[in-house]
Amino acid sequence: MTTLESISRAAESDATRITGRVARYALAGVRIVNGSVALIAPSVIIGRFGESPARDSAAVYGLRMFGIRTVLIGADARWSRASSSTQATPQAPRRWVSAAGWDGAWASRSR
Repeated sequence: MTTLESISRAAESDATRITGRVARYALAGVRIVNGSVALIAPSVIIGRFGESPARDSAAVYGLRMFGIRTVLIGADARWSRASSSTQATPQAPRRWVSAAGWDGAWASRSR
């Protein structure tokens, strides 16, 4: 392999790493915003579908339950110390199970 090829591969690797990081942060931001709206103001989302939040308490419950999960997954994606998907992948099931535990805790609190 020539020096030029190795420089080209290193630059490609850096560009891929930067693009991945930007995509991860963008997705984390979207998850945090959408999850926060679902958690704090579920009536906004229900109203966008043309339903009445007062008549549809199941939708409020569902949005809050998945809202906290979405916020936690977004926060984890944003502030995780894992630098690549190969490091983050083995940790994902454990983190998502704990997010499901938060869903249940939040749901029981709102009753």
